[in-house]
Amino acid sequence: MYSLSEWVLGSTQELEISESRFQRIKEAKKLLSEGLAIEEKWEILVSNYVDLESDCLSATTSHMLFSEQPYEAFFKNTVLFNKRLVNLLTASRLYSEQIESHIGRCFPDSSQIKDEVKSWKSKAYDSMFEYRFMEALRNYAQHRGLAVHQITVGGSWTDVEREDAELRNGIKLFTHKSKVEDDSAFKKTVVKEMPEKVDLMLMVRVYISELSKIHLKARELLKDRLAEAREVISSSIDEYVELSNSSEDKKVLGLHAIHWDESVKPKKAIEKQSLLLEWDDMRVALTKKNGSLGNLKKWVVTSSLDYKKKF
Repeated sequence: MYSLSEWVLGSTQELEISESRFQRIKEAKKLLSEGLAIEEKWEILVSNYVDLESDCLSATTSHMLFSEQPYEAFFKNTVLFNKRLVNLLTASRLYSEQIESHIGRCFPDSSQIKDEVKSWKSKAYDSMFEYRFMEALRNYAQHRGLAVHQITVGGSWTDVEREDAELRNGIKLFTHKSKVEDDSAFKKTVVKEMPEKVDLMLMVRVYISELSKIHLKARELLKDRLAEAREVISSSIDEYVELSNSSEDKKVLGLHAIHWDESVKPKKAIEKQSLLLEWDDMRVALTKKNGSLGNLKKWVVTSSLDYKKKF
């Protein structure tokens, strides 16, 4: 026997359902879990990118305002930015390597879906040096050495002849070709493409932008399937609420789809599937929060007082 019931002490209403409906509920929960896992891993990656950008702004401001011993400042920033890069690269691997499996489990009857996701990444890799470099740097940083070899912080006047000229400050992070070209841990084909100094923030921004495009494709691929899965859970909750005469502002407690063993008295629950949507609301919220990052190369954060430009 299968039913929708509140798993709480005391007597509750029970709505009998078919085995096939129980299996649909079970499958719907699996699909929503995979969708949430993808959004969680993307959130981790984006959060690490935000941390890196925030520390660039903070380090630039500190350099502009405070006096520090040159080596002390260099050492502190080198440790900080290598930490941020390692975190970012680890998060990118977590996302990139697991998205195929998550999407594949959403389409268990299609062997081509995982190949399609792989093709998205392959096209990005083949078409963009920045993507290839970040993939090679990730392997290098996780197995051999640090990513940041040089940090420059400084500023220049926009126009010394103008009264409203600004002394604009910035920071640059570099990987040196000379530091990695003789190391077998860094991919040789990528080394050949590298300039003598690689601007790391440019590489990071382009790489995140390309991963963002892949993420949006994944969302589009899963959109209808996840909507259908959510509806399976939602409609089951609504049907039980109507049966139990609960008011619209009162939610049922501990609602489950339950597979019962009726061969024993009292009957025993063999398998339970909780029915609630609050956890999937987090997936929906992350989808709304994290939009397209497809043009990060051209996005700039500024505190300039030049009001002639509208923003």
